[in-house]
Amino acid sequence: MPLWVEANNRKILTPHVYQMIMLLTTAREVAVSTGQGSGKSSFAPVWVSCKMVENQNGEYIMTEPTYDMVARIIMPNTLDFIKGTELEGEWIDKKHNIYGNDYGKIHFLSTEVPEHLQGTHTKGIVMDEAGMCSRQAYTMLRGRNNLFNGQMLMLTNPYRNKDPFIYTWLKRRFDEGDKDILFLSFSSLENPSFDRSVYERDKKILSPEDFAFQYLGEHTKPVGLVFEYEDTEIVKETRYNEETSIAGMDFGVGDPTVMEIAFIKQDGIHFLDEYYKADIEPSTHAEAIGKLIEKYRVKTIFYDPQGIVFKMEIDKKLRENGIFVDWKPANNDVRDGITKVNLYIKTGKLTMSAKCRHLLDEDAGYLWGKNGMPMKENDHCEDARRYCVMGFEKIMDRLRKEATPKIISKATNWWEEYMFNLKKKIEGKEPKKPDWMGEF
Repeated sequence: MPLWVEANNRKILTPHVYQMIMLLTTAREVAVSTGQGSGKSSFAPVWVSCKMVENQNGEYIMTEPTYDMVARIIMPNTLDFIKGTELEGEWIDKKHNIYGNDYGKIHFLSTEVPEHLQGTHTKGIVMDEAGMCSRQAYTMLRGRNNLFNGQMLMLTNPYRNKDPFIYTWLKRRFDEGDKDILFLSFSSLENPSFDRSVYERDKKILSPEDFAFQYLGEHTKPVGLVFEYEDTEIVKETRYNEETSIAGMDFGVGDPTVMEIAFIKQDGIHFLDEYYKADIEPSTHAEAIGKLIEKYRVKTIFYDPQGIVFKMEIDKKLRENGIFVDWKPANNDVRDGITKVNLYIKTGKLTMSAKCRHLLDEDAGYLWGKNGMPMKENDHCEDARRYCVMGFEKIMDRLRKEATPKIISKATNWWEEYMFNLKKKIEGKEPKKPDWMGEF
C-alpha cells in the first residue's frame, strides 16, 4: 500500500507506524535511519505539508546533499504531493528555488556549501539523505529553527563512509535521555509496498554489513578505519586544572580551519576542546581562537607548514588583541604521524573530551585508501590532532634529553654519598672525601 493515494481531489494518507510517530512526536530533532525503499523520501513532502497546515504561516527548508538531488528528488516529490491540494501555490523565486502558498514558503536547498544555508528563520526543516551531509550543514540548519523553536526531520540510509554525526552525536544524545532528540531506526519491510522476496534474497547473498546498510537501517563501522577504537575507551572527561596546553592547527580556505587543543597529563595527552569553522578570511577566526588560547592557556601551536600565510594573518590579529602564542611548524609526515597517534590510542596515552565532536566524527569515517594512505577527505581535525601529537612527542624528546644528564648526575652524587657514608661507618671516623675513580 502506498503512503498516499488521490481520491476526489484529496490526498488520503496511509502512514505506517514509524511514519505516524514522526508526524506526532514533539521532539525538536528527529533523526531516522532506515533501509532502502522504506519510503523516507516520499514521506518528506507529507511531513512538511502537515507542519505547514499545523503552523498556518511560516517558512520551511527542504534539503538534499547536492543540487542535482534537489532537482531530481525532493522538489518534484513535494510538488507532486501538494498538486491539487490547498497547499498548491506558485514559484516566488524560481532561480533560488523558493515556492510559496497560503501557508508559507518552502526553500529547496542543497547542503553542499553549509554557509549558504544562512539567512532564513524557519518553523520546520527536512534534511533528506542527512547521512550524506556534514555536521556543519546540520549545525547551520539547526540554527535556522531556533527563533520559532521549529522541528527538524533528518532522513537517511546508514552511510558508513560519510560524516557519522547522526550516530556519534544525535543517537548518543538520544541514548543518554535527551528529550529534544528522537532517534528511530527501522527496516525496509516497514514499508508495506516493499517486495519481501527481494529482502529475503539479498539476506542470503549480501555480507551482514551490506545487508544492515541496505535493508535494516543499522549503522555499522566501515571496513578499513585508520583509527579503530571504542568510544568508551577514548572519550573521557579529564579534569582541567589550568595546565598549560598545546594545540595543532590546520588551515582552510574553502575548507574548515581547525584547532585541536590538548594538555599534557601524567600518562599522556588529553584533547579537551576544538575550534572548527570554514571562512576564507583568516582574521575572522582570530577572535574565537584567541578566546580558546586564553581559556586553556595555550602556549604553543603546531601548525600546517603549508599554511604560513594564513598563520601570519591570524597571528597578526591575535597580537593586535594582546594575545601572544608560540607558533611552530608541525612535522607533516602523514604516515609517521598516524603511526604515533595509533600507538598513543592503543596504549591509552591519548584520550579525548566529547567536546571534540568534529574530531570524533572524522575518526568514525577516516579510512585507508588504495594507495596505502588515508583517503584525503573530511580530515581537517585528523591533521590538526596529528600536528599536536607530533609536537607533543618533540617536546617529550627534548625533555628526555635535558633530563638524562640530570639523572646521571643525581645518580652519581647518590652513589658517591652512599660510598662515603659506608667507608665512614667501617672506619669509625670522618674520612677524607675521596676521588672514587682513584680508589678503583
